[in-house]
Amino acid sequence: MFALTMALSWSSASATMFTSYMALSNLSVVIGTNLIGPLTSILEIGHLYLFMMIIGLAPGVLLKKMNPKAILQLKNEGR
Repeated sequence: MFALTMALSWSSASATMFTSYMALSNLSVVIGTNLIGPLTSILEIGHLYLFMMIIGLAPGVLLKKMNPKAILQLKNEGR
């Protein structure tokens, strides 16, 4: 996922974009750690695994719908 997002970033902003992606990655760890306690009190462990599987697959569904060719074409045109 990082390779795709970095390929779509403009060269002048690539370091900033990488920092943003890493910050979001770290933020997701913090959010997940803080949510596991309340979620285990609400859901059974089997349901929790299913819920987390759905959450984990959601970015893949969004990436499948993305068209990187249009973005790369704009990037190559110098916009």
